Amino acid sequence: MQLPKESDLYPFPTGWYVIEQSENLLPRSILTKQFVGNQIVLFRMENGQACASMAYCPHLGAHLGLVGLIEGNLIRCPFHDFEFDTLGVCVKGGYDVKPSPKAKLKMFPILEKNKLIFIWYDITGLEPTWEIPSFEWDGWSKLLMKDWKINIHPQTLIEKVLNNNQFVYSLQSTSVVVRKEAQIDEQRLNVSFTIHRNAGFWDQENNFLRVELLVQAFGLGVIVAEAFIPEYEIRARYFIFSCPIEKNGVNLKIGLMVQNLSNPEKINPLFAFFPSMWIRDLILRFSFRAFKRYFFQDLKIQENKPHLCEPAFVNNDSLIGLYRKWSEQLYGNVHTE
Repeated sequence: MQLPKESDLYPFPTGWYVIEQSENLLPRSILTKQFVGNQIVLFRMENGQACASMAYCPHLGAHLGLVGLIEGNLIRCPFHDFEFDTLGVCVKGGYDVKPSPKAKLKMFPILEKNKLIFIWYDITGLEPTWEIPSFEWDGWSKLLMKDWKINIHPQTLIEKVLNNNQFVYSLQSTSVVVRKEAQIDEQRLNVSFTIHRNAGFWDQENNFLRVELLVQAFGLGVIVAEAFIPEYEIRARYFIFSCPIEKNGVNLKIGLMVQNLSNPEKINPLFAFFPSMWIRDLILRFSFRAFKRYFFQDLKIQENKPHLCEPAFVNNDSLIGLYRKWSEQLYGNVHTE
């Protein structure tokens, strides 16, 4: 029997994807990116508005990431002096003639919030029907973030996060309990876990810590996990962003923030003698290293396993089955190539 390959999943599901951090796109700058199998450009007008378009000028194909210029709130192709506004409309054509209606720059919907720039892709070409919510940033550490290109489908990443058994093996947990039934709607899947895991760094006397985890998936490109350790009053926010750049290839970004500590001495009595921000940042760096290990310890397996359309699920895999059913809406009527 021949197993279905992962490419049987359409590579570019509908949804919002993180294309860049806001701080990396300066006014009047143009960045070239790969997105859903195409070269695109990300640019910021003088008024601060972020935009994204196909990389090539619709006149004769000059690459705007190489030669494009931001002038006021227009992007200009200096090859023949065609200028485009934020909607992609050509407001000035070359040769001092009226622009052709065909000379329109293909634009992508952009959403800038949470200090991130999100780009929308719809499998049927429709405009966005929902938005990513805003998250609280006051009272939190800076956002640590790292990105890599990996050969994986966005759906596979979320299945890894929702796999109860994966938590047990990857996080040295003794048990994982789903606290509430998963809540789903058009754009979001929420599930709450209680994890009992090896205390390790935190406590050499106790055998485990209780971690309460709320995982939210917004489409297939955005995962936000809120973690809380009641014993030490530590709260952290984990981000997992997968942006499809080509068939079976994504740009993976992972990020972590830690909330300001109110009682650091609960972690260790000696911490009462140190600035709480110093302790918070120590936890941030330590936890981020562990977060990276969680993703990369089984990366070769994740990159090389096929997507099984009819897997041999066990009882603890019920969340993955629910997630797969929910995610079908993000492919429209296209499931295979």
